Parts: sequence; structure tokens; C-alpha cells
Amino acid sequence: VIPCQSKRDVFQKIRDRYPSLGNGEIDALAYATSCDKTDDLVMMITSDQRTIKVASELGVKTLTTLDFFKKVYELKLMTKEEIHELIPLLEKRMWLSSKALDNFRSEIDN
Repeated sequence: VIPCQSKRDVFQKIRDRYPSLGNGEIDALAYATSCDKTDDLVMMITSDQRTIKVASELGVKTLTTLDFFKKVYELKLMTKEEIHELIPLLEKRMWLSSKALDNFRSEIDN
């Protein structure tokens, strides 16, 4: 297993250009833009709109956290019950609107 690690010079360039982002977002963006192989598929999972905008500017594909868990459910990597057990944690740890969570619930239930 090779640990995911961004290049420090790339990290610093992104930090200088986008100082309003947190270190975690900057590190993920630096890693995603530092891949040595052109056939490496890198996608960033985030629901932070600023980060999504910056990722788009840098050519990094993104997937929202809820879309990630929808895909996990579709691939049968988690059951409906496990997803529903996860929702309170998402509500507590993320800034998600009630409407977004209601839509997520209904998509999982259908």
C-alpha cells in the first residue's frame, strides 16, 4: 500500500492561491493535481461549494458526499439500514440542508 501524500510544493502553491480553503481540502487538491500517471483516476469527495469550485478550476473531478453514499448503496456496498444509520452522523458532522437530506433519504428508500 502506498500512502496518499501530496507534493509539498504543489500544496504551497494551492495554499497561496486559495488561502480561504482548509488544509485538508488543500492537501486533497494538491494530491489530486500531483498524480504522476495520466491514467490514474482521482476524484475528490466533498460537499464544500468553495472546494468544488476550486477543484473545477484545477480540473479535479468531484463527487458530493451524499452522491458518494448513493453510489455506495447502488453498488450494494452498504445496506439501506446501514445508510439510514449513517444519516444522523451526516446531519451532525456536515452542513447539509434538511431538503438535501430528505432527498437523499427518499432516493435511498426508492
